[in-house]
Amino acid sequence: MAVLAVAATVAQALGEGADFDQTIDEFLWGPEVALVTATREEQHPFEAPATAVIITAEMIRQRGYLDLKDVLADLPGFDLSTDVYGEFATLISQRGIGGNNKLVLLLDGEEFTAPSGKQFPFGNNVPVSLARRIEVVYGPASANYGPDAFGVINIITRDAGEIGGLDVESSVGADATWHGAVHFGRRLGEDAELTLYGRRYVTDGQDLSGKYPELAYIRSGYPEELVAKRMVDPVRDWNFYGRLKLGELTLGLMHSSYHEQLADGLIPQHYVYDEEAYWGQSISRLYLQHRQSRGRWELNTRAALAQFEIDPEMNWFYLLEEEGRFSTLKVHQYGRTSSAVLESQCGFRYSERLNLLGGLVLEDITGLGVGDVYGEPFDRNAPLLIQNYGVSQAALAARDYGAYLQMKWRPGADWHITLGTRYDYNTIYGGTHNPRLGLVYRPDDRQAVKLLYGEAYIAPSYFDRYETWFLEEYGHIQNPDLQPETMRTVELNYARNWSGLLETSISLYHNHVENLIVRRYYGEVEMSDPFVDANGDGRVFVEWSDNFGQLDSYGADVRGDLFLKPGFVVHLAYSFMDGENTDPNTGEELDLFKTSKHKIMGGLVWTLGGRLTIAPRLRWVSDIATRQENALYAGSRMPGYQVATLNVRLKNLIEGLEAQLTIDNLTDARYYTAGVRSESTVYLPRVPQDGRRVMLGLNWHPSW
Repeated sequence: MAVLAVAATVAQALGEGADFDQTIDEFLWGPEVALVTATREEQHPFEAPATAVIITAEMIRQRGYLDLKDVLADLPGFDLSTDVYGEFATLISQRGIGGNNKLVLLLDGEEFTAPSGKQFPFGNNVPVSLARRIEVVYGPASANYGPDAFGVINIITRDAGEIGGLDVESSVGADATWHGAVHFGRRLGEDAELTLYGRRYVTDGQDLSGKYPELAYIRSGYPEELVAKRMVDPVRDWNFYGRLKLGELTLGLMHSSYHEQLADGLIPQHYVYDEEAYWGQSISRLYLQHRQSRGRWELNTRAALAQFEIDPEMNWFYLLEEEGRFSTLKVHQYGRTSSAVLESQCGFRYSERLNLLGGLVLEDITGLGVGDVYGEPFDRNAPLLIQNYGVSQAALAARDYGAYLQMKWRPGADWHITLGTRYDYNTIYGGTHNPRLGLVYRPDDRQAVKLLYGEAYIAPSYFDRYETWFLEEYGHIQNPDLQPETMRTVELNYARNWSGLLETSISLYHNHVENLIVRRYYGEVEMSDPFVDANGDGRVFVEWSDNFGQLDSYGADVRGDLFLKPGFVVHLAYSFMDGENTDPNTGEELDLFKTSKHKIMGGLVWTLGGRLTIAPRLRWVSDIATRQENALYAGSRMPGYQVATLNVRLKNLIEGLEAQLTIDNLTDARYYTAGVRSESTVYLPRVPQDGRRVMLGLNWHPSW
């Protein structure tokens, strides 16, 4: 606290006489100074029963963020392993809890992830240039959002008035890299407006085969017919979002197409790094929302149809060697799930001190999670049935019924109490109940103390339940009896605005997760296929996904934003995190896999003459815990890293035209992030990262 007090004194001294265009609250939380995602109702962030961070549109422009993964790298509490296996693109852990399916990702309140609960790839497929603000809510939120809500991220987009016609942006870089986006918004009348957004990101990727020894085999070891002139790491992602508002009615359509290199993070001696080897998938969602307010009542109803599909042409190549001769085995995958959702939510303002909110949700999910396809790609017009060495994978259906209730009560001028509960019943795995409690003490406008408790659950995905594959003497079998993971969290948060120039937040938390869904060794099963049963004994070893063990994480997140003088803002965050989880094979309690104990994220934004903005950023990560199977570190910690980014923006080259220069990995450092899954056998024990990347772009906002 003494350090914070000194910083506040310095800020006040430097800021004397300063004429800021906006308050620090408006800068940090947006002009609304409001948070929606925590309770589904707008309220001041200091009063919301959650720890949250808001990234505004101005921050996105100043710091040069392109995709959500860039934003998360600057936030406390997140461990990221970027440029990994194409099925994930970026591995994300929040406060020690890993899994890309453990965050609810929303776009204007509508889910943006696969309806089957499959892990979501955070690559160049979640653009942020369309955002008015991004709300990142830490901790469990199943009491409001149902399954998979160990945290919530809501990208709230700009409306037609904020766009003001047309925004066009484009940038280019080495390795055939190109990014382009168009955002259109126009009012069609007093109560009608249309917004359209399209974005494309393509690159051939950096050739790392001459920079990292793990990838040298691509140049020196591949058989002649497989040798490429360079390592290829292609990305071919695109997005579309359209929204029509007609009074109280909103119709929206969102689509995400993901196409990125599959082999990243895999050992090149077993997998071919080739342009044809990619993970491809798409997610589409059509939704209808209706909001009606009558006096103290508000009724929100929404309906949505969604579809997730794995591109049937996606594939990878196993590299096989027998008696010095090489061959490849081409394997496709396919999966398709559809969902229909209907939700009705009712809010009632009983008095200035008491608000009630409740809702009912019905969701129907049907489809095939994922299956390996050998030979020709899966025929989209065929029945959803895959035969894999005698094991059938067929389309399945499930239904989820949910009901939730929330009460916000102000027993006194300084106190805010939020109680919430939700019950979900799923026709496959049964019922789950998830309560939450938020106690907020706000003695004045400048500070707040929050004591928070919540529970959440992760529904076992179709992929986890029914994944099936076989290779020589090994495979993965189904486990239809998987149960949900459950989480309990206790958190204490203190936030304060010091003299209007410095705002700080500190959170202390403890997470406990049970029934972890993990891959673990099952044993032997009978198998007579000559390809799988290579030694001819009629049996092969297999793994499966199982509920096994628990996880405990605890730590502190500290964040501060400092206005030193007009046009000069510093942002700094520190995370400490420790804990243990159960090793899925030995049952031992070990350090939290793929996480670091200490992280520092910081940067500044310096605006000169009202036109030129210079924004350097730094991320420092301490040593990273590995798994016992890790082929290089065997459970000890691997070295951490530090990586710097610079974004320079020049406004008004001519009216409405801006130029932008972004340099990622400014020092061209060679560094690694944590490996995928077991970090052994076919997976690299650590994943090489890209070197320096320079992007030069233009943003155009014509005056209409």
